[in-house]
Amino acid sequence: GGLFHDLHYQAAGHQTFAEPRNGLPRSERTDWELGLGATPGDHSLGVVAEFNRREEGPAGALGLVPDAVSAGWTGARADFALGDPEVPGFAGAVSWVRGDLDAGRLGSWTTDQLWLHTRGEAAAMDRPLAVEATAGWIDYHEPRADRQRTYVDLKTTLHSDRGWFAGLRASAYDRQALIMPVLGMEHQTEDIRLWAISDPTLTIPAFRSVFVVNGDWNVPDWGLGGVRRPLHLELGAAWELGESAAFQVSTEGARISQLRTWTRDAQVFREVAAAKATEVRTRAAASWRPGPLDLGVDALWQRVRTDGGRVPYLAAHTLRVSGAYRLGRLTLGGTGNRVSGRITEAGAAYGDFWRWDADLAYRLGSSGLPLGARWLEVNLRVENLFDAADVRWPGVPGYGRGVYAGIRLAESD
Repeated sequence: GGLFHDLHYQAAGHQTFAEPRNGLPRSERTDWELGLGATPGDHSLGVVAEFNRREEGPAGALGLVPDAVSAGWTGARADFALGDPEVPGFAGAVSWVRGDLDAGRLGSWTTDQLWLHTRGEAAAMDRPLAVEATAGWIDYHEPRADRQRTYVDLKTTLHSDRGWFAGLRASAYDRQALIMPVLGMEHQTEDIRLWAISDPTLTIPAFRSVFVVNGDWNVPDWGLGGVRRPLHLELGAAWELGESAAFQVSTEGARISQLRTWTRDAQVFREVAAAKATEVRTRAAASWRPGPLDLGVDALWQRVRTDGGRVPYLAAHTLRVSGAYRLGRLTLGGTGNRVSGRITEAGAAYGDFWRWDADLAYRLGSSGLPLGARWLEVNLRVENLFDAADVRWPGVPGYGRGVYAGIRLAESD
């Protein structure tokens, strides 16, 4: 990444191939991202292209399907902003994504999606009026049927000088509709920020959230079912102590009138619907930077309960701790992730574990480097240091211990 005259550019990619081990199938994942951006006058424009693919199997031990699984998505997004970047104006994005899942004898699924997101701010009754709008078209192909869907969402809020705001949200998707008021308050001082928001939603899954990416300890969002949250409340507080420490805590709860999730039936994941569900999440995060140390912790507690009980395989507790120590040009760091509180469809405990990663970086000379870089950095990283049984879904293994080494050219710290 870097800057060439007024053109910003970035490129990133990685490919990982895991050999079969301990009776588990092979796994291959590929991710690429390319981006360009420019700021002509008072406007800005950016284009990003992304590609992701994941392949698992073939192996009977996979437990997901009897054949190899190949899935992925390709997408492109154009972002734009009009007006003075220092003043809220009109901005948005146009995006397209194509995704596919090939599950061998079980069939294949594909989807094409086109989305438009816009946001802007104007004046109404001498007060700021914020407007957000989203529209989407989805073309979905599966072994038994082809389906097309449209999604629209419009949210307007009028803001006061004291931090209060009120407005209306209207959404529609696949014979579902939601028209509800939006209310909230945000209070900001020099060090403290407080907020309380009531924001009902009607959402649909994003394809990139499917198990293809599987970057979270959560249920995949494959499918076309909408999720209605006519009651959705959030409370939060954040505190910054200069540049050395920060703390934030927030909690949100929702009553869901139509929940879509996944369960496993005869070695196949299938989408199921629950008529009603209750969702509660609480998150606390803190960071502390005493001298050359940089410490952080992030904890999440969550419960999603339907009329039939808890949602299987959803982690009730996740904890992330991180630390880094800088000594001149040398940096030592590490992170730990704790996942617990998951259950199977039968209600039994499933797959609690700690996973630890460690990294080391050393900076060499800072002059005469190509591409205008300031630093040449040599780094070493060990992922899953203690070879934890990182199993996020039955039969879908996480990687074991991995050792990475490389170099990095950097423009800044």
